[in-house]
Amino acid sequence: MSTNVTTNQSKKKSKKKGKKKRRALENAKRSSEVEMTEIEQLTAQALAKLSRRKRRKRSKSQVESMLRPLGFIVSRESDEHDREMFNSMRELTYQNLRDIPAVEAVRREGMTPMRGGSFFVDWEVDGQVQRREVLVTELRLGMTRARLFYFEGYWHLWSMASAAKTSEDGFNEFTTMLIDEIEELRPRVLYAANLSRLIRSQFEEKRLSLGLCDNVDKIVAKDMTIRLTGPDSAFGFMQLTMMGFCAATERDAIVQRLLAGKIAKWRRNEWPFGSAVIPFGYRFDKELSTLVPMPELRPQVAEMLLVLASDVPVSEKARRLDEIGVPTLRSSRKTGDTRFSTRSNIESAVRSLYAWIPVWVSGEFLFRYQNPLDDLEELSGLPVVRYPAKKGGDDSSDPGELQMLYRVGVPDGGWADPSILAAVTHKATHLAGIHPDKPRPVADASLVESEAKAIHQQVLPPEFTRGTNLANRSRRNRARARRLISPFTGRHWIRDDHFYEMRSTNDGYTVTRWPLDSLDPAIDIEYADYLANRKEES
Repeated sequence: MSTNVTTNQSKKKSKKKGKKKRRALENAKRSSEVEMTEIEQLTAQALAKLSRRKRRKRSKSQVESMLRPLGFIVSRESDEHDREMFNSMRELTYQNLRDIPAVEAVRREGMTPMRGGSFFVDWEVDGQVQRREVLVTELRLGMTRARLFYFEGYWHLWSMASAAKTSEDGFNEFTTMLIDEIEELRPRVLYAANLSRLIRSQFEEKRLSLGLCDNVDKIVAKDMTIRLTGPDSAFGFMQLTMMGFCAATERDAIVQRLLAGKIAKWRRNEWPFGSAVIPFGYRFDKELSTLVPMPELRPQVAEMLLVLASDVPVSEKARRLDEIGVPTLRSSRKTGDTRFSTRSNIESAVRSLYAWIPVWVSGEFLFRYQNPLDDLEELSGLPVVRYPAKKGGDDSSDPGELQMLYRVGVPDGGWADPSILAAVTHKATHLAGIHPDKPRPVADASLVESEAKAIHQQVLPPEFTRGTNLANRSRRNRARARRLISPFTGRHWIRDDHFYEMRSTNDGYTVTRWPLDSLDPAIDIEYADYLANRKEES
């Protein structure tokens, strides 16, 4: 009898232990499912954001109900053209985060996110390496570009743009872009190589602080951590303000040295662009740092000017320029190609040549450098030129520019016959007349020194020929979006108890739904097909 009691007690104990083990396993499994669900939900949110054709401002309740990403990594380099500099800054940013597997996986892919609309990442899951595709979207605001993508709980923002230069509306475009993403994503941690990657002026620091408030828990910049929530939040924002002041002061000192250096180069007649930009027909003398005409290319330059003066379509101009051997002023970032016909925007590439007409016609180039210091009126004898004040107003909002006249010379007899030079000048003047934006007037000092005064006032500078104005760019972006969406118009599907149909509109697209019980199979063919398929499956 006692043996049976003991056996029953041991069985009860073993059952209790078995139940505890099963509960522990279920709890562990449930906790792992919660963690996986969180990453899956973050991934779903990321895919929904990246696939949206049009940005829609979410309500406060919608934003608060969303899961917050684990982190937001910002990598920025001021130089818009030097990819090696950006690559170095990218490495500095990600070196501090190599202990995070998802971030390290992105770092190993190098510069591939800068090319194309997606890239692949090697990601280890349960001991097996999988090849994951990561979608990349390009953000555009004015002349500023950025690449945004998501991987395993972390968002990444890459940009080659200034964080201090202001646009016509008085704001920095990169900071505006960064604030928009922070307010929409609400990441827990904001990562950067250092605070100067986020802040470069005191005014922009105030804007960024407002965007960070209630949206980011802390900022991690290498060994520095700034907490923006909890009992230390007041100290964190004070620390951010002080570091923003230091970054702005450092930037102003760098700009002053660079500006003084540019003026010194102008006094020595050294070409301001170095070997990066050389007009066709010239070569760059490295010893003197000046442009030297190449008379042996006179026939090709004359033929190029004749093509630019003609009224043939832009595509035909690009083909003829390639046949002559005229390279684009800058090589393609992706392929390094210098042919006009291979550019994605052929019109902009050809139009950029008209800004250099003064060089080929008169051997002069008016270098316009935007004033980086707001309170500057004159520097080393060069006045700051601003737009004329409007009636009843002033030009205080215009930072102005410094104008430096360079003389590079032309071969004996000029680059072409006077009739060809007059025709191409007329063509460049006509393009400047129909352009919606106008450059600042030419300084009196430059007009006195110039031998071709009229041409500098009539021809657009290079920065005006790189792209179209914002209104045209916005219109073209809407047109491209409509072309992308239009193939999907009329698509329909049934989910749960509703019938959905997609239609494209001028502003984007609309999705309309109807309850299934409101449809008649005798009239609605799509609903009849759906019922027939359901019947076959059952």
